[in-house]
Amino acid sequence: MTKNKLAAPLPDQDSGSPGDLAFLIAQVGSHSQISFGKRVVPLGLRLAHVGVLKAIFRTNRLTQRELGDTLGMFPSNLVRLIDELEQKGLVRRGHNASDRRSYTLLLTNKGQRMTSELIALTEAHGDRICAALNPLERRELTQLLRKIATGQGLQPGVHPELPGLKSRRATKARTL
Repeated sequence: MTKNKLAAPLPDQDSGSPGDLAFLIAQVGSHSQISFGKRVVPLGLRLAHVGVLKAIFRTNRLTQRELGDTLGMFPSNLVRLIDELEQKGLVRRGHNASDRRSYTLLLTNKGQRMTSELIALTEAHGDRICAALNPLERRELTQLLRKIATGQGLQPGVHPELPGLKSRRATKARTL
């Protein structure tokens, strides 16, 4: 019987090297993303929809421009996502009292229920992914990963693979 060479441990596995750690973060992150994506597909959503819905839910009454700035997305890409969510009856555009040229984004009742369901789904997903950790280990890992994310200049709560994101360089240039 031939052994699969990829199944054999690599010589530097468990060495604690930065390369090993970066690989493990990527491996678990990719697994988590794929697994969560499979859970939202039956709801008729894509992962990008989830990020937009949760951002609207957290901030309430943002304009499209403000949401785009918050998520670091190009306006044309955000408009497409908002159009899709509006067609699904989850989001509606309302008139902005302070600026008639812009729209305020609001969750519909259906959108509020869906977002609450997504938040619960996110929590359950996190519990499944972190099942091997006790509560203290979860808190420690969360703190360490936040520290890494901050050190990398990642926007809190924004997935770096959200479609239509502006590059970090463009975002930094815009804020200077």
